[in-house]
Amino acid sequence: MFRKGIVKRAVLRRFAVTLRGIDDTFSGILTEFDTEMYVFEDCYKVPTKEGETVAKIPGRLFVERNTVAWLQELP
Repeated sequence: MFRKGIVKRAVLRRFAVTLRGIDDTFSGILTEFDTEMYVFEDCYKVPTKEGETVAKIPGRLFVERNTVAWLQELP
């Protein structure tokens, strides 16, 4: 189910985004969305393994909604 009202209130907030099936997480500011895509800006790779460091991801990320396992709003 798509809850547009909840997502609309979350625009311009930073999230940790965990993707399905690839054990990868990044943080970014949600700037746009529709029923199929999220758009994030000012993104960083979140270290998930020992020895990894935070890395800036250039540009905007377009993420299909069905590839997102979960979103966690960050302070």
